[in-house]
Amino acid sequence: HQIIYCATNSRPDFSEDEKEILMQFRDSRKTVPLQLNKKINLALIDESELQFVDCDTPYSLEILNATSDTLEMEVSFSFSHPDIAGPYLRKKRISLEKSSIELPISSELLSCSSILENGKVLLPDQLFLIQGGDAYNEVKDKYRIKFDNQPPIYINEGAFLYFIDGQWTDKSRGLKKHKLARVESVDQLGVHLTLWDEKGFTSIKRTLPFFEGKDHSLKECNAIFENARLRGKSSILCRLNGKNQIIKIGDWLWKKKLWKVVYDYKRLNQILDLEEMCDLLVINAIEQKGKDSYVIGLLFDEMREHVSQVRIPIKQQCRVTPIVKKDHNKETKYRGRK
Repeated sequence: HQIIYCATNSRPDFSEDEKEILMQFRDSRKTVPLQLNKKINLALIDESELQFVDCDTPYSLEILNATSDTLEMEVSFSFSHPDIAGPYLRKKRISLEKSSIELPISSELLSCSSILENGKVLLPDQLFLIQGGDAYNEVKDKYRIKFDNQPPIYINEGAFLYFIDGQWTDKSRGLKKHKLARVESVDQLGVHLTLWDEKGFTSIKRTLPFFEGKDHSLKECNAIFENARLRGKSSILCRLNGKNQIIKIGDWLWKKKLWKVVYDYKRLNQILDLEEMCDLLVINAIEQKGKDSYVIGLLFDEMREHVSQVRIPIKQQCRVTPIVKKDHNKETKYRGRK
């Protein structure tokens, strides 16, 4: 009756052999972690107080099973009896209910929880879902958590997040000495998570709501290209931000303040990783129907949670002056004074 069952290590990334049970004597404030299926010796102090000791004693206990509510252990007592040759061993199984005493939540775990709650929970990336190839199969239908100055973390139910070097990540680096968060479920209210400290005895639950991004206006698309004219079957000639620009099928245009064409891989990777959060327009086709012509594309908002198909009207075929290359091998008459 002197032993209190305080808590068990409930971290899901620990195996049964690694898990520990936190015990406490009734008259002591000190808690002691014990392992499953491992014999622990007890010493009787002042004929009334028990303590855990490392040396052999007549008293011992072994924890056989532990759940979040109950604990089952076997207590052994070895003593000598004049009618029995050798020591007499007596065993008894005891069940304990978990104590109602709640362990205090550390300030470090609460701080990590605040950092997690600052992340933006996003719907699956519509760009990867629609136009992503096989390389994006693992992430295209997953939800995302976006932290400042970090690429998005792709999550689904059961995913683990680790708090390493001051930030949350989905890479454990093979270590278990970090705080852990697990995605329990996702519904219309948001993402529900459980957070544990390093030892796994204390945990807290949090719900992160979905981020509500701004809607883009489809009316603005018609004003992207000034004086747009059809240049051929796969390109148009237009004025973009006051400059002549050729726009082709397959081009990506991005906008923070002004629309620009994505030219280099560095900018492309920044957009894909949401380091550069911007509206995105992907040109997929140029359509001609009689006298009418349109640029067909997909317009994504800055978080790429929503996508709209756009049809931007353009004028008819523009007159393109062909570039005539000079043939230097052709003999020409010299005109002028000899």
